[in-house]
Amino acid sequence: MALLGSTGRTGKHALAAALDHGHDVTVLVRDPAKLPAPVAARIRVIVGDTSDTDALRSLLASADVVISALGSTGDQQHLHTRTAGTLVQIMTTNGPKRFVGISCSHVNRLGDQKRLRHKMTSALARAFGGDAAADRSGEVPIWSFRKLNWTLVRPQSLSDAESVKSNETVSGPLQRSPPVIERQVSVPGNRPWALP
Repeated sequence: MALLGSTGRTGKHALAAALDHGHDVTVLVRDPAKLPAPVAARIRVIVGDTSDTDALRSLLASADVVISALGSTGDQQHLHTRTAGTLVQIMTTNGPKRFVGISCSHVNRLGDQKRLRHKMTSALARAFGGDAAADRSGEVPIWSFRKLNWTLVRPQSLSDAESVKSNETVSGPLQRSPPVIERQVSVPGNRPWALP
């Protein structure tokens, strides 16, 4: 498994879950010192960032799936669209064929059947989210119409609180690509670096 964003707020939970389930994990990190030593000892670490095509090739070299928990930062404009474009190039030639990414609830999809409050939240995020909001929305057409198995998860919110009831809506109709899933997500126990 190749994991992007493994030292971030969401990515560290994804990394812990992957290790808890016995996956072999390779991560791409800008600063390996952000990984706790017991975690770093159990994974393969590639130092670099998503603007480095060679680092991404190394990350994907032995992976059968790519998980992205990349978060937007002010210093990396077009992070998601640029990364998606490079991943698609690598994955369609000689990389893994499965991608799962964590997106944002404001990303709309043709045929969405969002509730009114989610439509309003999406409109506000797009109106005030600036380049970061546009970047997240721009990722969808890059993955669309590719012969890759991809999914973007659209959490309504992310919380470190105890688990809450999940409201899941699969956006459709979807004929040419897999679903974009919308779900409220909480992390049980708030233990991002829990190890077995």
